[in-house]
Parts: sequence; structure tokens; C-alpha cells
Amino acid sequence: MQTIRTLAIAFAITVELAVPINPGRADVPTFVGNSVVIEDAVISAGKKGERSVVRFRLVNDSHAAVHLMGVETDTAESAELVARIGDLETTTLESIGAGSGEVLDLTTSHLWYELGPLTRDLSVGETITMRVHLAGASLSVPLHVHE
Repeated sequence: MQTIRTLAIAFAITVELAVPINPGRADVPTFVGNSVVIEDAVISAGKKGERSVVRFRLVNDSHAAVHLMGVETDTAESAELVARIGDLETTTLESIGAGSGEVLDLTTSHLWYELGPLTRDLSVGETITMRVHLAGASLSVPLHVHE
């Protein structure tokens, strides 16, 4: 009985997270199932072949944990989740979770995504699209290009 209950909860979470709402402007939060919000998504400007930094906040207002599996854009060959683990040391993470009611803040100096190499120049003022992959869901998020 516990297994069926766990599967039913997992299915409900997946269904709830699979519906993107408001994938429009980068200055307006992007919602997933009315419970998970991507806020303040920005990417740094850069030249073709360079690396760029993506920052955003994931607000988990759902009743369950969510797991951020990765991001991707059409303007970079790959993306890495970078975490500062010391004064100068960093490491890459495969994924990261956010519990119910938690905020995963990738706008700090301790956690961010690095994209690269860029496949084209990114100019300040431009908006591109990033796909955010959560366990069980993906959504498109607009990114403003900043300095």
C-alpha cells in the first residue's frame, strides 16, 4: 500500500510540474504548475567561443521537493552547475534539490551555471531562451543578457 501511495504522490508532483505558465518576458517570473517559480533569470554578455554565467532563483512553493537537473540554451554547447567550496575552490554539481518551501538561489557568489562555449555573440539587451530541466518536467525561461 505504501508503494502505491508513493507512486501516486510522485505522479501528482510530475503532473503538477509539467505545465509551464507564463513563459513570456524575462522580467516576469516563470511558473511551473503554480508551485515552482523561476525568478530574475539573467545571462552575462559574451563573444562566440567564450563562457557566460547564468543566474536565477528557483522558488519551490510546492508541497514536495524538486530537483534541478540542468539547463540548456541554443547559444551554448554545454552548461555546468558550479558551486564554490572554498575561498578560491569550486566544483561542478550534476544536480541540486530544493525542499518544499525553499528557495534555490543561483544569484549568489556561491552557486551559478556556466555556459559555453557560446555558439554566437550575446549582446546586452538581448533576450534568449533557456530550458530548465527538473526531475519530471522541463520549461522554457526567457533570459535577459546583462553585462
